Amino acid sequence: KHHHPHTCISTASKIQLLVGDVRSFSTDQVGRHDVIICELMDASGVGESLLGVLAHACTFFAAPLAQVIPCKLRLSGGLGYLALPECHGSLNFAAFEPFYFCARRGGPFSADGTPRELQGGGIATPSPTLPALHTGPFASKNLNRLRRGERWDLLTFETAFLEFDIASTLRGSALHPREAEVELVVKSSGVVNCIQWCWSAELDEHETLANRPLEAGGLHQTHWHQPLVPIGPLAVRAGDRLLLRVSLSDAVGQKLSFTLRTAGPGSCHFWAQTPPTPNNSQQA
Repeated sequence: KHHHPHTCISTASKIQLLVGDVRSFSTDQVGRHDVIICELMDASGVGESLLGVLAHACTFFAAPLAQVIPCKLRLSGGLGYLALPECHGSLNFAAFEPFYFCARRGGPFSADGTPRELQGGGIATPSPTLPALHTGPFASKNLNRLRRGERWDLLTFETAFLEFDIASTLRGSALHPREAEVELVVKSSGVVNCIQWCWSAELDEHETLANRPLEAGGLHQTHWHQPLVPIGPLAVRAGDRLLLRVSLSDAVGQKLSFTLRTAGPGSCHFWAQTPPTPNNSQQA
């Protein structure tokens, strides 16, 4: 049919629509194709089985030199804080922070004893207990609606958490499970109550899509919010060093888990690590 004097759409062209979990289809049903494309499905970057879906599609539906979109994915972030917004600068709702996200007072460092590590994210029961009502592997907040430095900020230098070469699945590489441990250096003193991150997806060698907040250098505001995981709270000073282990180990590769500890004795002023107490057999 002719819709434009310079455009002709062949009546032989057709689109086949298959409805269902892509991982339930076989090569015989779908065939091999030159382009494999998948949307970025949630704020965390890896949610809703993105990696599993693309890995299956690249293995069973892709031609040897297929273009994979996105072809790479990077998660970057650090330790920061998120505070409940005030009302026109006149009403302070800090007492309600546990209902909003995670308080910046209380928590594991207000009780007797000092935790050896802090856990959060996709862990079934984060330990120690947090001053928060949040449940689930992460929360998403629209940081573009909050003023950086007042309601939210990173207190450590931003660091790359995990990187995924999605196109490598064409050559048989696995995308998960994955684990990395990174050192985080505190740049500004304050109280950490969350892990913040954003994702950057390379669509091809020219175009990149990211959900980085505008005040953190984001080029565009997107409909994806920014992911956060409550942790702590923990007071930090500029120069403190901590180690963050990031794990993606669930069966479908969509839940990030985090474990935070000091980088060594004296590396965090307000988190004094004490050696474990010897048990009776050691004492004997």
